[in-house]
Amino acid sequence: MTEEQLQRIIAALAPANRQGSFARCNAVYDGTGDNETVETFLSAIKVYKKIENIDDENALEGLTLLLKGDAAVWWEGAKSDVKSWTDFEDRLRHAFAPKIPADILYQKIIELKQDATTPTEKFVAKKRALIAQLPAPIPSETISYI
Repeated sequence: MTEEQLQRIIAALAPANRQGSFARCNAVYDGTGDNETVETFLSAIKVYKKIENIDDENALEGLTLLLKGDAAVWWEGAKSDVKSWTDFEDRLRHAFAPKIPADILYQKIIELKQDATTPTEKFVAKKRALIAQLPAPIPSETISYI
C-alpha cells in the first residue's frame, strides 16, 4: 500500500467536517480543589476537544459527561451563565483552584523538600508545577539574580 492510498483511506474514514463529542473521553473531574488536578483535567479535555474536532458549543454541552460530584453540582448552577470555552476554563479555575498569591507560592517552592522515598522526577515535577503557577514573568533556571 502506498502512502497516497493510506491517506485516501484515512480521509474517507474521518471526514474533515466530522463533529466529535466527549462521549468516549476518559477524563473526569470531581471538584477536587487543587491547581494541579484542575490544570491536568483542563489540559486533557483541551487535547481531546482538538483531536475530536469538537466545537465550543458542543464541548460546553458535553461537559455534563465529564464533571462529577461537586464539579457537576457547580456546573448545573453555572452553565447558564457560561458563554464560551474560555469562560468555562476561567470559572472552573476560579471555583476549584483559585490563584495563590506569588509570595505564598515562593514560600511553598522553598519549603518543598525531597525526602528519601520521593523519586527525583516526581520532586522536580512538583516544583515545576508550583513554578508554573507564578504570575508572569516566570523565573527561568538560567536567570541569575546575583
